[in-house]
Amino acid sequence: MMAHRERPSDFWTTYVEIGRDASCEYYRAHKTLINKWVAECPGIKEARAAYIASLKPKPKPKPAPIVILPHDVDDLHAACAWFQEPRNGGWVCSVRADGMAYRGTRIMQPVDLIALAVDKGMDEWYVEADIMKRIAAHEGVDEWVLGNV
Repeated sequence: MMAHRERPSDFWTTYVEIGRDASCEYYRAHKTLINKWVAECPGIKEARAAYIASLKPKPKPKPAPIVILPHDVDDLHAACAWFQEPRNGGWVCSVRADGMAYRGTRIMQPVDLIALAVDKGMDEWYVEADIMKRIAAHEGVDEWVLGNV
């Protein structure tokens, strides 16, 4: 019967850090010899498992829920319409399903969109004109629907 090599003094740390297959290459030994050395070291498999678990990335924390600041819906609609006009750059501007507004590719609070429109030149008369335009559009649809019934 052939005598086996003795276990190296640094086997514990090497095995825990690089595993069985890499230990075969590192020590130039067959896997049966590495398995024998592992059997001689109680707790080495648990240490390897703990080391592997420590290398896994930690789960990212969930983002905080978005709190939509209170705003006037008519002002928001008017600001979106004002930004969409060609003389103002013809920006794509709308409100997302989660309540946030966007202008182009920039996502912002509806209050910030209204403030940006006011800073860029939207006046109070524009908000009133937009409301009147929307009311007139709805009245025309209602009369047409009622007229065809």
